[in-house]
Amino acid sequence: MFMFLCDKTETQNNTMRLNLLGKNFRIGINYYSPFTAIELNQTSLSTKSWQTNGIEIEIINTMANYFNFSYKLINYNGIYGDPIDNNYINGTWRGIVAGLIANQIDFGIGGITEKYERHKVIKFLYPHWIDRLTYATTMPENEQQQYLDRFFRPFHPIVWLMLIMVFISFIIFKWFDDNLSIMLSNQKQNDFIWSIIFRTLLRQPLPSMMITNK
Repeated sequence: MFMFLCDKTETQNNTMRLNLLGKNFRIGINYYSPFTAIELNQTSLSTKSWQTNGIEIEIINTMANYFNFSYKLINYNGIYGDPIDNNYINGTWRGIVAGLIANQIDFGIGGITEKYERHKVIKFLYPHWIDRLTYATTMPENEQQQYLDRFFRPFHPIVWLMLIMVFISFIIFKWFDDNLSIMLSNQKQNDFIWSIIFRTLLRQPLPSMMITNK
C-alpha cells in the first residue's frame, strides 16, 4: 500500500511538472557577488579554468535540473541596462536589458535591480532578495485624515475584541484577588489554602503575610 501511494504521488508530480525537453536557453550574466561570481582555478602554470557560482547560479542549476533544460551564459561585462542617452521613454537601451528587448537572451541574472523604468520594457520574476534599504516619503494628504483607521487596521476586529476581553478579565481577577486578600487577612493561617491554590493556578507570588508565622 505504501509503495502504491508513493508511485501514485510521483506520477502526479511528473504530470504537473513542466518538461522543457532539454531546451537550451541563453542567459545574460553580470558577475556581482554573492549573486553571481567567477572562481579561477589554476591547475598549472599555463592552464586556467573558470567556474561560475553564486546564489543565482544555484537557482538556475536547480531550475535546469527540475524543468529539464540547459543554458549558455553570455557575459555583459557589468552593463545591466540603462538608456544610452538617459531617455527612459524612447531611448535606446544597452546591457542585459537591451539583450532581452532584442531577443538576444532569454534570461538575465547577476543581482539586477528592479527599477520602474526597466519594469516598463522587460518582465521581472518574483524577487528572491530584498535589500534592507528603502525609500521614505511623506504621507499622502488623503490618508492623513484616516489615522484612526490606520491605528486599528493591523488587527482583525475579532482580535481586538479578544484583547479587550482579556484586559477586562485581568481587571476582574485583580478585583477578586484584592478582596480575597482582605477577607483572608482576618482569618487563621489554615484558611489560606484556597488563596494559595488560586494563586498557584495563576502562577502568582504569595504575599509575605501568608508565608510567615504569626
